[in-house]
Amino acid sequence: MATTFDQTSPDKLRAAIIARLGIDPTKLTAFGGNPTFDAQITSLYQDALNKMAGYDTQSARLGQDYEQNLSNLNRQRDLSSANLMGTLANRGLSYSGAALTQQAAQAEDYGQRLQQLNQTKNRGMEDLGAAQNNVLYGVLSGRGTYEGQYTQNLQDFLNQQAQAAAAQQINQPIPAAAAPRPVVKAPTIKKPTVSSVTRKVAPQITVKASGRTGGQTGFKTPGGVVGF
Repeated sequence: MATTFDQTSPDKLRAAIIARLGIDPTKLTAFGGNPTFDAQITSLYQDALNKMAGYDTQSARLGQDYEQNLSNLNRQRDLSSANLMGTLANRGLSYSGAALTQQAAQAEDYGQRLQQLNQTKNRGMEDLGAAQNNVLYGVLSGRGTYEGQYTQNLQDFLNQQAQAAAAQQINQPIPAAAAPRPVVKAPTIKKPTVSSVTRKVAPQITVKASGRTGGQTGFKTPGGVVGF
C-alpha cells in the first residue's frame, strides 16, 4: 500500500494564506497569482511521491525477503531435525540423552537465526520509516518555506500598490484657485470750494412812486428809504 501524505493543492494553499492575512481578494486582481509558487508546490509533491514510491517498493521487498528467508530457515530446521532423528535412530539413540542434547542444540540455533532474521527485518523497516518521515518532514518544511515566500510576495505587492497610490496622490495637480474679484473703489467726491461757487446777487428793484400825495412807499430806493 502506497504511503500517502497531505497534498493540499496550491490554489487552496494560496487561498488559505490570503484569508489568514485578511486580504480582500479583489485587491489582488493585478497580482495575477503566483505561477512560481504553484510550480514549487507541485514539484515538491512529485519529488516526495517518487521517494515514497521507492521506499514502498523497498518495504515490499523487505517483507518478501523476510518471508522467503523465514521459509528457508524453517525448511532447514525441519531437514536438520529429520536428519538428526534418522541418525540417532540408526544408532538406537532416539530417546537417549545424546538425542535430547542434539535436538536442544538445533532448537537453539534455529532461535538465534530466527532472531537475527527478525532483527534484520525490523531494522530495515525502521530505516525505511525514518526515510519516509524525512520525506514527510521535507514536504512540510518545503511547503512552509514556499508559503513564506508567497506571503512575502503578497505583502510586497500590497506595499507597492500603497506606495504607488500615495505617490499618485502627491503628484496629483492642485486645482487652480479662482481669480480674485477686482476691488471696485467708490468714486471720490470732491467738496466744492468757496471759489468754485458763483455768488448770485439779487437784482435791485426800483419802484416808482404812486400818484398819492403826501405818502411814501415802503421800498428801498437807490436814493434812500421812502417811508410810509
